Amino acid sequence: PLLVPKTARTTEGTLLRLATPAGMLHELSSLAEKQGTSYRIFSQTPINPDNLPDDFERKAMVQFQNGASSASGRDLEKGEVWFRYAQPLTVEASCLSCHADQGYILGEQRGGIGIRFPVGANERLAALQFFLLICLSLVAGTLAVLIPWLMRRHFIRTIDQMEARLAEMAA
Repeated sequence: PLLVPKTARTTEGTLLRLATPAGMLHELSSLAEKQGTSYRIFSQTPINPDNLPDDFERKAMVQFQNGASSASGRDLEKGEVWFRYAQPLTVEASCLSCHADQGYILGEQRGGIGIRFPVGANERLAALQFFLLICLSLVAGTLAVLIPWLMRRHFIRTIDQMEARLAEMAA
């Protein structure tokens, strides 16, 4: 069963629903999804069945059990590359006020929290920026060689003209 929502009343009598950390994360993720990013918690034994881990999250949990402090990777979904990142969720004392009845134990690893966002556009932007950097480097390198050469040529021509005038004046 899902957690029973806790409520509180203001001094004016307005009933408020107190959000759980998981509920807040879900609400924040709903807002972030409009920008293409999503957050979620996951567990092998979730209270909410929607929080069962996907393939990346299952592999991350194995890495956490082997001592990893995070996991990252890329997924290909519908032709788009997604960056994935996850960290373990460990039961803290504050978790037990709601989850003690579900058998949570202080210090126990119960799953993880993950983020995912598309990187295809970012990779294209990085490739474009790299291309522009190469082009600018070529232009700067060309100017670094061309400007001194043009200056030298101008000064040599000026000196040659001065020598020619001096030779005319001496004659």
